[in-house]
Amino acid sequence: MKKIILPILLYISTFSFAQKQEVEVYFTAVRNKQATQSFSVNKKNESQYIKAIAVYLNDTLPSVRTEAYYLISNLGRQSQQRNLRKDVVNLLIRGWRDTDSGINGMVATSLTRFEKQDFDRAAIDSIKGFLKRLPPYADRLFKLAGYLELQDQVPVIKSYLEKQPSLPDRDKWACYISLARLGDQQALDLILNRVRTFGINDDIVYEIFPDLVYTRSYRGISYLVEVLFSDDRTCEAPANGSGTKITCAYRVMELLAPALKDYPVAVGTSGDLVARDYKKALSEVREWFKQRDGKYEIIRDTF
Repeated sequence: MKKIILPILLYISTFSFAQKQEVEVYFTAVRNKQATQSFSVNKKNESQYIKAIAVYLNDTLPSVRTEAYYLISNLGRQSQQRNLRKDVVNLLIRGWRDTDSGINGMVATSLTRFEKQDFDRAAIDSIKGFLKRLPPYADRLFKLAGYLELQDQVPVIKSYLEKQPSLPDRDKWACYISLARLGDQQALDLILNRVRTFGINDDIVYEIFPDLVYTRSYRGISYLVEVLFSDDRTCEAPANGSGTKITCAYRVMELLAPALKDYPVAVGTSGDLVARDYKKALSEVREWFKQRDGKYEIIRDTF
Protein backbone atom coordinates (compact mmCIF):
# COMPACT_ATOMS: atom_id res chain seq x y z
CA MET A 1 0.00 0.00 0.00
CA LYS A 2 2.84 2.43 0.89
CA LYS A 3 4.42 1.78 -2.51
CA ILE A 4 1.17 2.93 -4.16
CA ILE A 5 0.42 5.95 -1.94
CA LEU A 6 3.93 7.47 -2.11
CA PRO A 7 3.97 7.94 -5.92
CA ILE A 8 0.45 9.42 -5.78
CA LEU A 9 1.43 11.94 -3.10
CA LEU A 10 4.59 12.77 -5.02
CA TYR A 11 2.56 13.37 -8.18
CA ILE A 12 0.08 15.63 -6.38
CA SER A 13 2.89 17.62 -4.79
CA THR A 14 4.74 18.00 -8.10
CA PHE A 15 1.59 18.97 -9.98
CA SER A 16 0.60 21.55 -7.34
CA PHE A 17 4.08 23.05 -7.51
CA ALA A 18 3.83 23.25 -11.29
CA GLN A 19 0.51 25.09 -11.03
CA LYS A 20 1.87 27.51 -8.46
CA GLN A 21 4.94 28.18 -10.59
CA GLU A 22 2.76 28.77 -13.66
CA VAL A 23 0.67 31.33 -11.76
CA GLU A 24 3.79 33.02 -10.39
CA VAL A 25 5.23 33.45 -13.89
CA TYR A 26 1.93 34.92 -15.07
CA PHE A 27 1.67 37.49 -12.29
CA THR A 28 5.33 38.42 -12.54
CA ALA A 29 4.56 39.45 -16.11
CA VAL A 30 1.50 41.40 -14.95
CA ARG A 31 3.55 43.17 -12.29
CA ASN A 32 6.21 44.14 -14.84
CA LYS A 33 3.60 45.19 -17.42
CA GLN A 34 4.75 42.51 -19.83
CA ALA A 35 2.72 40.39 -22.21
CA THR A 36 1.10 37.42 -20.47
CA GLN A 37 0.56 33.91 -21.74
CA SER A 38 -2.77 32.42 -20.77
CA PHE A 39 -2.72 29.06 -19.04
CA SER A 40 -5.20 26.24 -19.46
CA VAL A 41 -6.87 24.93 -16.34
CA ASN A 42 -7.53 21.25 -15.79
CA LYS A 43 -11.10 21.06 -14.50
CA LYS A 44 -10.08 18.40 -11.99
CA ASN A 45 -7.64 20.83 -10.40
CA GLU A 46 -9.54 24.11 -10.57
CA SER A 47 -9.36 24.60 -6.83
CA GLN A 48 -5.56 24.46 -6.94
CA TYR A 49 -5.48 27.32 -9.43
CA ILE A 50 -8.00 29.34 -7.40
CA LYS A 51 -5.86 28.86 -4.30
CA ALA A 52 -2.70 29.94 -6.13
CA ILE A 53 -4.35 32.99 -7.71
CA ALA A 54 -6.10 34.07 -4.49
CA VAL A 55 -2.69 34.90 -2.98
CA TYR A 56 -2.52 37.89 -5.33
CA LEU A 57 -5.77 39.38 -4.06
CA ASN A 58 -3.68 40.92 -1.28
CA ASP A 59 -0.97 42.33 -3.53
CA THR A 60 0.02 45.97 -3.07
CA LEU A 61 -0.46 46.78 -6.78
CA PRO A 62 -4.08 47.41 -7.87
CA SER A 63 -3.26 46.09 -11.35
CA VAL A 64 -2.19 42.75 -9.90
CA ARG A 65 -5.24 42.50 -7.65
CA THR A 66 -7.49 43.42 -10.56
CA GLU A 67 -6.07 40.62 -12.70
CA ALA A 68 -6.42 38.15 -9.84
CA TYR A 69 -10.10 39.00 -9.33
CA TYR A 70 -10.68 38.85 -13.09
CA LEU A 71 -9.15 35.38 -13.40
CA ILE A 72 -10.92 34.04 -10.32
CA SER A 73 -14.25 35.35 -11.58
CA ASN A 74 -13.81 33.68 -14.97
CA LEU A 75 -12.70 30.38 -13.43
CA GLY A 76 -15.63 30.45 -11.04
CA ARG A 77 -18.24 31.10 -13.70
CA GLN A 78 -16.85 28.35 -15.93
CA SER A 79 -16.65 25.79 -13.15
CA GLN A 80 -19.25 23.07 -12.70
CA GLN A 81 -18.23 22.49 -9.07
CA ARG A 82 -20.82 24.09 -6.81
CA ASN A 83 -18.59 24.40 -3.77
CA LEU A 84 -15.84 26.03 -5.81
CA ARG A 85 -18.31 28.51 -7.28
CA LYS A 86 -19.42 29.39 -3.75
CA ASP A 87 -15.81 29.93 -2.68
CA VAL A 88 -15.26 32.23 -5.66
CA VAL A 89 -18.36 34.28 -4.84
CA ASN A 90 -17.05 34.86 -1.33
CA LEU A 91 -13.66 35.88 -2.68
CA LEU A 92 -15.30 38.35 -5.06
CA ILE A 93 -17.37 39.83 -2.25
CA ARG A 94 -14.12 40.65 -0.48
CA GLY A 95 -13.15 42.77 -3.46
CA TRP A 96 -16.16 45.02 -2.99
CA ARG A 97 -14.32 46.59 -0.03
CA ASP A 98 -10.99 46.85 -1.87
CA THR A 99 -9.38 50.30 -1.79
CA ASP A 100 -9.42 50.42 -5.61
CA SER A 101 -12.73 51.61 -7.08
CA GLY A 102 -12.08 49.82 -10.35
CA ILE A 103 -11.96 46.51 -8.50
CA ASN A 104 -15.15 47.42 -6.61
CA GLY A 105 -17.01 47.93 -9.87
CA MET A 106 -15.61 44.82 -11.51
CA VAL A 107 -16.54 42.43 -8.70
CA ALA A 108 -19.96 44.07 -8.29
CA THR A 109 -20.69 43.30 -11.94
CA SER A 110 -19.12 39.83 -11.79
CA LEU A 111 -21.33 38.77 -8.89
CA THR A 112 -24.46 39.38 -10.97
CA ARG A 113 -23.28 36.70 -13.40
CA PHE A 114 -23.36 33.92 -10.84
CA GLU A 115 -26.36 31.74 -10.02
CA LYS A 116 -28.37 32.23 -6.85
CA GLN A 117 -27.22 28.82 -5.60
CA ASP A 118 -23.62 30.07 -5.67
CA PHE A 119 -24.33 32.43 -2.76
CA ASP A 120 -24.00 30.52 0.51
CA ARG A 121 -25.01 31.76 3.94
CA ALA A 122 -21.73 33.60 4.44
CA ALA A 123 -22.14 35.40 1.10
CA ILE A 124 -25.75 36.35 1.86
CA ASP A 125 -24.73 37.67 5.28
CA SER A 126 -22.01 39.75 3.64
CA ILE A 127 -24.51 41.24 1.18
CA LYS A 128 -26.84 42.10 4.05
CA GLY A 129 -23.92 43.67 5.89
CA PHE A 130 -23.16 45.81 2.84
CA LEU A 131 -26.76 47.04 2.84
CA LYS A 132 -26.20 48.42 6.34
CA ARG A 133 -23.04 50.27 5.30
CA LEU A 134 -23.11 50.90 1.58
CA PRO A 135 -19.97 50.15 -0.43
CA PRO A 136 -19.12 51.85 -3.75
CA TYR A 137 -21.51 51.01 -6.59
CA ALA A 138 -24.47 50.83 -4.25
CA ASP A 139 -26.84 50.67 -7.23
CA ARG A 140 -25.47 47.25 -8.14
CA LEU A 141 -25.77 46.13 -4.52
CA PHE A 142 -29.47 47.01 -4.42
CA LYS A 143 -30.06 45.10 -7.65
CA LEU A 144 -28.08 42.12 -6.37
CA ALA A 145 -30.28 42.04 -3.27
CA GLY A 146 -33.36 41.96 -5.47
CA TYR A 147 -31.92 39.20 -7.64
CA LEU A 148 -31.11 37.12 -4.56
CA GLU A 149 -34.69 37.58 -3.31
CA LEU A 150 -33.66 39.03 0.05
CA GLN A 151 -37.22 39.79 1.13
CA ASP A 152 -36.18 40.58 4.69
CA GLN A 153 -34.10 43.47 3.33
CA VAL A 154 -37.09 45.34 1.86
CA PRO A 155 -37.38 47.65 4.91
CA VAL A 156 -33.64 48.35 4.74
CA ILE A 157 -33.79 49.24 1.04
CA LYS A 158 -36.88 51.42 1.56
CA SER A 159 -35.13 53.28 4.38
CA TYR A 160 -32.57 54.63 1.91
CA LEU A 161 -35.34 56.35 -0.03
CA GLU A 162 -36.18 58.44 3.03
CA LYS A 163 -32.68 59.22 4.29
CA GLN A 164 -31.17 62.69 4.28
CA PRO A 165 -28.99 63.60 2.59
CA SER A 166 -30.64 61.58 -0.11
CA LEU A 167 -28.91 59.04 -2.28
CA PRO A 168 -27.70 59.96 -5.76
CA ASP A 169 -30.47 59.59 -8.35
CA ARG A 170 -28.82 56.49 -9.84
CA ASP A 171 -28.85 54.71 -6.47
CA LYS A 172 -32.42 55.78 -5.67
CA TRP A 173 -33.59 54.43 -9.03
CA ALA A 174 -31.82 51.14 -8.25
CA CYS A 175 -33.71 50.98 -4.95
CA TYR A 176 -37.03 51.19 -6.77
CA ILE A 177 -35.90 48.65 -9.37
CA SER A 178 -34.80 46.25 -6.63
CA LEU A 179 -38.05 46.68 -4.71
CA ALA A 180 -40.01 45.97 -7.88
CA ARG A 181 -38.03 42.75 -8.35
CA LEU A 182 -38.96 41.87 -4.78
CA GLY A 183 -42.65 42.30 -5.58
CA ASP A 184 -43.31 45.84 -4.35
CA GLN A 185 -46.17 47.05 -6.56
CA GLN A 186 -45.93 50.69 -5.46
CA ALA A 187 -42.30 50.79 -6.57
CA LEU A 188 -43.31 49.22 -9.88
CA ASP A 189 -46.09 51.82 -10.31
CA LEU A 190 -43.56 54.62 -9.85
CA ILE A 191 -41.16 53.04 -12.33
CA LEU A 192 -43.76 52.49 -15.04
CA ASN A 193 -45.25 55.96 -14.61
CA ARG A 194 -41.84 57.52 -15.05
CA VAL A 195 -40.93 55.34 -18.00
CA ARG A 196 -44.11 56.27 -19.82
CA THR A 197 -43.32 59.96 -19.43
CA PHE A 198 -39.82 59.52 -20.83
CA GLY A 199 -40.98 58.59 -24.31
CA ILE A 200 -39.02 56.10 -26.42
CA ASN A 201 -35.58 56.77 -27.85
CA ASP A 202 -32.11 55.23 -27.86
CA ASP A 203 -31.21 56.49 -24.38
CA ILE A 204 -34.35 55.02 -22.82
CA VAL A 205 -34.04 51.74 -24.70
CA TYR A 206 -30.41 51.19 -23.74
CA GLU A 207 -30.39 52.69 -20.23
CA ILE A 208 -33.90 52.17 -18.81
CA PHE A 209 -35.48 49.21 -20.61
CA PRO A 210 -32.89 46.72 -19.25
CA ASP A 211 -34.06 47.74 -15.77
CA LEU A 212 -37.64 46.90 -16.70
CA VAL A 213 -36.49 43.46 -17.83
CA TYR A 214 -34.55 43.07 -14.57
CA THR A 215 -37.74 43.54 -12.51
CA ARG A 216 -39.09 40.30 -14.04
CA SER A 217 -42.54 41.77 -13.42
CA TYR A 218 -45.46 40.91 -15.67
CA ARG A 219 -46.48 44.55 -15.97
CA GLY A 220 -42.95 45.64 -16.81
CA ILE A 221 -42.65 42.98 -19.50
CA SER A 222 -46.12 43.86 -20.84
CA TYR A 223 -45.06 47.45 -21.38
CA LEU A 224 -42.03 46.27 -23.35
CA VAL A 225 -44.27 44.03 -25.43
CA GLU A 226 -46.31 47.15 -26.30
CA VAL A 227 -43.13 48.76 -27.59
CA LEU A 228 -42.26 45.56 -29.45
CA PHE A 229 -45.44 45.90 -31.50
CA SER A 230 -44.83 49.55 -32.33
CA ASP A 231 -43.41 50.52 -35.71
CA ASP A 232 -42.62 54.09 -34.69
CA ARG A 233 -39.13 54.99 -35.88
CA THR A 234 -37.53 56.62 -32.86
CA CYS A 235 -34.22 54.75 -32.57
CA GLU A 236 -30.99 55.20 -34.51
CA ALA A 237 -29.97 52.49 -36.96
CA PRO A 238 -26.88 50.73 -35.49
CA ALA A 239 -23.49 51.43 -37.10
CA ASN A 240 -25.18 53.52 -39.73
CA GLY A 241 -23.99 57.07 -39.13
CA SER A 242 -26.60 58.48 -41.49
CA GLY A 243 -29.08 59.37 -38.77
CA THR A 244 -31.59 56.92 -40.20
CA LYS A 245 -34.37 56.09 -37.75
CA ILE A 246 -35.71 52.59 -37.20
CA THR A 247 -38.22 51.02 -34.85
CA CYS A 248 -36.97 50.39 -31.30
CA ALA A 249 -38.75 47.02 -31.44
CA TYR A 250 -35.56 45.34 -32.65
CA ARG A 251 -33.65 46.22 -29.48
CA VAL A 252 -36.62 45.30 -27.27
CA MET A 253 -36.75 41.93 -29.03
CA GLU A 254 -33.15 41.32 -27.90
CA LEU A 255 -33.75 42.50 -24.33
CA LEU A 256 -36.69 40.15 -23.78
CA ALA A 257 -34.90 37.01 -24.99
CA PRO A 258 -33.15 36.03 -21.70
CA ALA A 259 -36.25 36.75 -19.60
CA LEU A 260 -38.91 34.59 -21.27
CA LYS A 261 -39.15 30.82 -21.45
CA ASP A 262 -39.41 29.22 -24.92
CA TYR A 263 -38.70 32.55 -26.61
CA PRO A 264 -38.57 31.97 -30.38
CA VAL A 265 -35.19 33.63 -31.01
CA ALA A 266 -31.89 33.33 -29.16
CA VAL A 267 -29.19 35.85 -28.29
CA GLY A 268 -25.45 35.30 -28.15
CA THR A 269 -23.10 36.13 -25.29
CA SER A 270 -22.83 39.70 -26.60
CA GLY A 271 -26.57 40.19 -26.23
CA ASP A 272 -27.19 40.38 -29.97
CA LEU A 273 -29.64 38.12 -31.76
CA VAL A 274 -28.23 34.97 -33.29
CA ALA A 275 -30.63 35.46 -36.22
CA ARG A 276 -29.26 37.36 -39.22
CA ASP A 277 -32.62 38.42 -40.64
CA TYR A 278 -33.93 40.85 -38.03
CA LYS A 279 -37.16 41.64 -39.88
CA LYS A 280 -38.05 37.97 -40.06
CA ALA A 281 -37.08 37.45 -36.41
CA LEU A 282 -39.26 40.39 -35.30
CA SER A 283 -42.18 38.98 -37.24
CA GLU A 284 -41.71 35.60 -35.55
CA VAL A 285 -41.50 37.13 -32.09
CA ARG A 286 -44.62 39.22 -32.61
CA GLU A 287 -46.50 36.16 -33.81
CA TRP A 288 -45.25 34.24 -30.75
CA PHE A 289 -46.72 36.88 -28.43
CA LYS A 290 -50.01 36.91 -30.34
CA GLN A 291 -50.38 33.15 -30.00
CA ARG A 292 -49.74 33.28 -26.27
CA ASP A 293 -52.14 36.14 -25.72
CA GLY A 294 -50.36 37.38 -22.59
CA LYS A 295 -49.64 33.91 -21.23
CA TYR A 296 -45.88 33.46 -21.09
CA GLU A 297 -43.50 32.29 -18.40
CA ILE A 298 -40.98 34.78 -17.05
CA ILE A 299 -37.54 33.38 -16.16
CA ARG A 300 -36.74 34.61 -12.66
CA ASP A 301 -33.58 32.68 -11.75
CA THR A 302 -31.22 34.90 -13.74
CA PHE A 303 -30.12 38.44 -13.03
